[in-house]
Amino acid sequence: MGATTGPLAAAAVPIGAILGAILMSDTGKQLAGGAYKTINPEGVMDHRKKMLRRNAELQMEADAIRREIAMARAKDQQKINLENAMINTILGQ
Repeated sequence: MGATTGPLAAAAVPIGAILGAILMSDTGKQLAGGAYKTINPEGVMDHRKKMLRRNAELQMEADAIRREIAMARAKDQQKINLENAMINTILGQ
């Protein structure tokens, strides 16, 4: 048994390396992607929907941050305006 597994194992290593190299190449990835689309066409659509939802969530978070920045700037300007109004009142202008 040891004599038969030795040569088979030695032959399997190069075959495994060749298959791994093919699957990791761009051609292999395209073949695997095509097989996945054939086997599970809804999976591709589900993935796209998931990515769109994720992008929408990121956009909403970015919009919220922009609103916070705008609100902070507006509050700062309001404070400056109030200080200027107080100074003008004190100076009688």
